[in-house]
Amino acid sequence: MECRLSVLIATCNRREVLLKALEAYKKQTAANEILELLVVDDGSKDGTPAAIAQAALDSPFPIRCLCQEHAGLAAARNRAIKEARGELLLFGDDDVIPGPAYVAEHLAWHERYPALTDSILSKLIWSPEV
Repeated sequence: MECRLSVLIATCNRREVLLKALEAYKKQTAANEILELLVVDDGSKDGTPAAIAQAALDSPFPIRCLCQEHAGLAAARNRAIKEARGELLLFGDDDVIPGPAYVAEHLAWHERYPALTDSILSKLIWSPEV
C-alpha cells in the first residue's frame, strides 16, 4: 500500500498535550503509511510552532506546521484540508492521544470500504492524563 494518508490536527495553546499526541502518532504500528502529519497552529502564544519543529526532527514521516492568526477551529481545519497532500484525511485533535493501532485500523476500514466519499466516526475515550 502506498502512503496516501494525511493526519490533520488543529491546535491553539495546547503545546504540552499536542506533543504527547505527536509522539503517539510517531509510534503507530502503521507509521510508514502516513504521508504527512499537518498541524495548523491557530495563533498559539505558548511556543507551539518551535515545539512542533523539534518533534518533527525524529519523525518517521514529515510533520508540517502551518501558522495562522487566531481564526478558530473550523478555519484551522479548513486550512488543513486545503493544504493536505494525502488522498485520505484523518482528523486528530490536539488533546487526543491515539492508541498504537489507530492509523492501522483507520486504513483497514478504508480497505474494506474504499469509496473516497466514505468516512469514519468512532467512539472517543478520553485519556485520564487529559
